[in-house]
Amino acid sequence: MSDGYDWVPFYDEMARALLAYRGKQTALITILKDSGVRGLEDEDPEGSPVELTEIDPFTFLALLNKQSHPQRAKVLERIKPRLNISAAVPTGFLGIPKAEARQTWLFPYRYERNADDVSKLWDLYETVLSGNKVSEEVFAAARTVKYTGTSKFTQAIFRAAPTRFFPVDKQTISYLAGLRLPSEFSSAREFQDICASVAKRVAKPLYEQSHDAWLLNQRKKPSAEAQYQQKVMAAAAKNTTVTEGAGGVRLPKVKKAGLSGGGFQRDPNIAASALKLADFKCEINAEHKTFISRAKGKPYVEAHHLIPFSSQGGFKFSLDVTANIVALCPNCHRLLHHGNNSDKAKEIAALFARRRARLREKELKISETELMKLYRGDLLEEDA
Repeated sequence: MSDGYDWVPFYDEMARALLAYRGKQTALITILKDSGVRGLEDEDPEGSPVELTEIDPFTFLALLNKQSHPQRAKVLERIKPRLNISAAVPTGFLGIPKAEARQTWLFPYRYERNADDVSKLWDLYETVLSGNKVSEEVFAAARTVKYTGTSKFTQAIFRAAPTRFFPVDKQTISYLAGLRLPSEFSSAREFQDICASVAKRVAKPLYEQSHDAWLLNQRKKPSAEAQYQQKVMAAAAKNTTVTEGAGGVRLPKVKKAGLSGGGFQRDPNIAASALKLADFKCEINAEHKTFISRAKGKPYVEAHHLIPFSSQGGFKFSLDVTANIVALCPNCHRLLHHGNNSDKAKEIAALFARRRARLREKELKISETELMKLYRGDLLEEDA
């Protein structure tokens, strides 16, 4: 299995194991809860939480893909024995779409849900896993369920069978256009024809082409990470000062919550303060030279959360504090995200040794071993 795609054999086993749970859906919910997955409360018409008692396997898989890569690996490590999976826990998740954290479920809350909505999704899932062509009847029935828009719907099918299906979403539109293939469909046959055509035209597995499509899309617009770094330098140019009190800082603001809750938000002003404390020098090697930032007139460096910000859910106090933010030249920043584990480990250990006391002052308690685990495999740009 190519580097970064070791999730494929694991997901194949997991997808097949889920087939045994159609009549044991509460057991699936328990497995997710025990594995640390959040967003499993149903809701009544008044907006009050009620117990979730049914779930489809597409939603199960989506809930495993709303976290960062390191967090996914940690959750899957807990799920592996529960589903008797023999494949190694993956460390790479290239090509698999990240689920929208605010609306991960493929079905609505109980008060909006039809009695057979979840059953329709199970019918489709069983057909997808059978290896047979998906019938128009089963496909159309599943699409009547609220929250099965085209992107989420095809991403869900892809996660269940990534060697046979291709996600048709905003990340793959340009890629499909480059192959002179449509990105719209109105039937099971049309969707399956798109998937078959992608497989036929490019001599690569569909899951690798999914990653290629994502890369193509990233080159066309600034990423969320690039926008964040721009805001940090702009805040630094304004000489904004952030005052942090003693001890731990309360958790960051949370984006508007949806079906599965929202994500924590980084504050560019705090990162700007951290860059100023570092005198706009790379904290791995102060001799590393970068260009002069147009915004600040200082060497361009980027803010990086030493304890990845995507791990905030595992801490009682904020990770978005100057003690946890290091200034890095662009090359070193990419190293910590995408470098070899041995190369990353050396630099992370050095940074951690210098920051350990300050982290403890902010009630951020973590060992070097635990920190290293958070950098296993590639780290998404927006996750740190």
